Formats: sequence, structure tokens, C-alpha cells
Amino acid sequence: MLELEQERLKTLGDAAHAIAFFYLKDLEYDANMLIQKKMDTAGTRNALQHAHDLLASIEHWDHETLELPMRELAQKLELKPGQLFGAVRVAVSASNATPPLFHMLAVLGREVSLKRLQEAIAKLA
Repeated sequence: MLELEQERLKTLGDAAHAIAFFYLKDLEYDANMLIQKKMDTAGTRNALQHAHDLLASIEHWDHETLELPMRELAQKLELKPGQLFGAVRVAVSASNATPPLFHMLAVLGREVSLKRLQEAIAKLA
């Protein structure tokens, strides 16, 4: 986790805050953070549901395996990758500023990532 964050840390003291989301059981954030530029609530909810379903179907959970299908999903949904990835990033970390998304998902693990996506979808219901 620290390896993912090291470039963004100014001091070691910043590490606790920067990686806290890896350890939290429940994330707290405003649902509006999920909604990316040129998206609305319904579109974001739909995109997150598709992302959840896609990710749930992937058995080998590592950053290299996750990235290509998610890029293809963004294209299928007619979204820019940043729109889809931004919503997923907030859903799993409660932050817009995180380590690379697919590395972060790999470290969080399949179960935690999917659970957090489901919670984000519920926030937008």
C-alpha cells in the first residue's frame, strides 16, 4: 500500500491518512462525489452496476487482468475511461485522489472492492 502511495506522500506522517481507506470497514463520503463530469445519478448508478457485474465475473484478480475489461466497459457504455474509473475510484476509496485504480483494486481484494461498489450503488438509489 505504501508503495502505491509513496509518490504522493510528502512525509511519512501523511501515510496514515493516505492509506486509511485500505483498512476501514465502512467508508463515509457524499454520494455526489460518485457522479463524474457530464454524468448524472442514474447514469452513474448504471455504470457502477455494470462495473460491479463485470468485476464480479473476473476470477483472476490482479491489476493487469482488471484494466482491459474495464476500459472495454467504458467504451461499451459510451463513457470516457476517466468517468467510469472516477466513479469506481470514489466507490472503493471515498476519495478522488488515490493510487492507480487497478493496483488499488488488486490490493483491496475482490471481496472488499465488490462490497464497496454495491454500497456505492445503494447510495445512488
